[in-house]
Order: sequence, then C-alpha cells, then structure tokens
Amino acid sequence: MVEFTGERIVPGAVDEDLLHEHVSRYRFASRFAVGKRCLDAGCGLGYGTALLSQSAATAVGVDVDPGTVLRAREANRLPGLNFSISDVCALPFADGHFDLSVSFEVVEHMQDWRRFLRELARVTARHGVALVSTPNRDYYAESRGESGPNPFHVHEFDYSEFLDAMRDVFQHVRVIGQNAVPAISFFGSEDRSALETFRDSSDAVVADAQFYIAVCSHDSLPASGDFVYLASTGNVLMERARHIQLLEQEVKTKTQWLEQAKSELASLQRVHERVELELKERSAWALQSTEDLQSRNASLASSLERKCEELEVAVARLHEAERTIEERSQWARRLDAHNLELRERILHLDRALLDAAEAVASSVARAEGLTDQLNSLAVALEDNQHLRHREQSLLAEIAGFDTTQGEPAVPEIAARLRGIVEASQQRAEALELLRVSRWLRLGRILGVGPSLR
Repeated sequence: MVEFTGERIVPGAVDEDLLHEHVSRYRFASRFAVGKRCLDAGCGLGYGTALLSQSAATAVGVDVDPGTVLRAREANRLPGLNFSISDVCALPFADGHFDLSVSFEVVEHMQDWRRFLRELARVTARHGVALVSTPNRDYYAESRGESGPNPFHVHEFDYSEFLDAMRDVFQHVRVIGQNAVPAISFFGSEDRSALETFRDSSDAVVADAQFYIAVCSHDSLPASGDFVYLASTGNVLMERARHIQLLEQEVKTKTQWLEQAKSELASLQRVHERVELELKERSAWALQSTEDLQSRNASLASSLERKCEELEVAVARLHEAERTIEERSQWARRLDAHNLELRERILHLDRALLDAAEAVASSVARAEGLTDQLNSLAVALEDNQHLRHREQSLLAEIAGFDTTQGEPAVPEIAARLRGIVEASQQRAEALELLRVSRWLRLGRILGVGPSLR
C-alpha cells in the first residue's frame, strides 16, 4: 500500500471521513460528466477519475509523478479510462479538447498557479464546464491548529481572491461551498427507490464554507443546485464521541501529570528548604571562614612586609654582587689582555729558544768538525813538527787564543778545546732534556713554546 504523506489522498490509508470529503467532490462532478470527454488535472492515484469514467464517454487523469500514474493505471482498469504523465501547467491537449475539466485540491499546491488556471481554461471547450476546488484559507488555518500550515501548500485562497482568480480565466464563474456537516440518516434494506433530503440552510454562507468549488464556463453556466453526499461508512457523531473520549483521556492524563507535578513540586519545595537551611549553615561557616581568612590575611600581610624588607636587603646585596661581578669582569678582561701579552712574549721566547737550539745544533756540528780536525792535526803533529806548529797555531786560534801575543802551550790549547767540546756536549744534552720536558709538552698542548724539531 502507498504511504500517506499528506500530499495525496491514499484510499485505505486515511481516515474515512477525510476520504469521503474528497470522493464527494467527484460524485458532485459526475452530474456534469454524463457522456462527456472529461479531464482530471492532478488526478493522484486516480480513484476520482475512475468515478468520473463511470458516467463519462472518456476520462483522462493527468499527474506529474510517474510512480503515482503507474499505480493509478494498475488500480483502475475501466473502459474509456486513461492516465497520462504530464505537468498540469503544460497539458498535452488541443484547445477546447474537454467538455468537463476538474481539478480538486490542486491549485493551492502550484507555484505558478495562474499559469495552471490559464492552461485549464485553454483545454476546456467553449460550451464546457470546469470545476476547481480549494480549501478556505481562513478555515483551513484554524482547523489545523497547532499542526501549522500544510507544508505541501504553496498558495491558499480566501473567497474573494479565489473568485477573482477564476474570473481572470473564465467569463462565467460561480463559487459554491462544501461543508462536512452532521447528518441523520433514515434508511432501510428494502425500499431504496428514492432519497429525500432536507437541509437547514438558513445560516449557510458560501464565503464561510470549509472548501470552495468554482463552477466555470466560457459560455454559460449550467445549474448546479444543492448536492448532498451521504456516505455509507463513517459516522460524524461517532468520530466526535471518539474525539471527546480522546480529549477526556488526554485531560485525565494531564491531570495525572498535574498531580505528579504537584507532588514533585512539594518534593522540590522540601529539597529547597533543606538547601536553604544548608545554605544558611554554609553562609555562617563562610562568614567565620571569612573572619579567619581576614586574620590570616593580616598575618600574611605582616609576613609579606618582612619578606619585602628581606627582599630589599637581598636586592641590595644582589646589586653589590652585580658590582663585584662587574669589577671582576673588568679584572678578568685585564687578565685576558695580560695573558695575551704573556702569550706573545712566550711566543717571542719560543722563537728565540728555537734560534738558540739551531745555534747549538750548529755549534755541535762545528765542534764535531773541529774534533775531527783536532784528531787529524794530532796525527800530523807526530809526523811533522812544522805542521804541528802550524796546527798548534791553528788550534790556538780555534780555541780563541790571540796568537799575536805569543803561542800558548799545547796543554792550554787542548784544555780549552776540551772545554769547548764538553760545553757543546752539555748544551746538546740540555737541549735534549728540554725536548722531552713535560713543561715543553704542556706548552705544545696550550699552543705556546718552541717547536724544537
């Protein structure tokens, strides 16, 4: 079964009184459909189009929703009955094609309702009739109450606006009312040949009706008369009784809610009293705590003053320490400058020591050469006295004697040469000790002192 969403009536899925409200319009329209070509614009599931087809020559139902049209075709298979998928604002029919055009509860769903009415008037024959229904905006808004506006309605009409809208597209217009009213039915199972109705209509006003039905024509209007639809199912009084019963049940439920709310209110009142008492106790405690806190604050303030004084002393000491640090920083900078100067002096001394080492090495080499010469001269002295004399003179010169004042004795020369050799050897040993000295290695680590390679 198709779900009822509120947009289209679904037989079997809606309240019977609501269904009869819609079916009654098609029963009213069937009086104008006898032997005619009929159009149902906005046919929905096609139950109304099928009713028209029972007395019409042909009946065509049109709806824009393909699924709805498919279900209408499946549910209503009658001779002369057809359904078409089409937008009612662009009907696929020639001008004046239908003798009867009906559109019930459709115009209020249309965004461009003026175009829709013009299209409905176009396909209605000159001598034909158009029936258009719509809810009374004022009554409909009141009847929906808390439900609010119908979300599927785009534009609703009051009596004057609806009449003017129909007169814009049809030359002749009559608006009649449709009301669901209480009725009392007298019926039997044997004689149903005639139906006589009596309607008390002394206070009936079309503008106040629940729904409006416009009877329209391009030529002249047929007589519409009064029409009463008497449903075989549904019971207004029973529905009213059910409604009253539901209201009574709702009142009973709300009364229970009220009693429960009163009980909860009394309980909340007791809780409130306990909370209020607890609040008073806590207020007293808070007051006492405040006094204690004030006392503590005073003590803390005194302590804070002492701490501030101590802080001032500490700050003064800190300033003194900063001055000391500054003085020591200046001393350190002076010391760095002095160290730099010492490093330069040490470097100079290293270079001098290196020169001395080179001189000693040269002296050692010279001494070794002199020793060789001395040995050669000693051998030559034994062989040749003359050469010995010359060698003695040469050795005296090497030993540093002034030969112009006379030649020294050989022992003196030998003694002085041995002294020179011994001194050279001592200097060589001193240099070797200096080379392996830990102070010299420390100087190399620090980057000062001679290389001595």
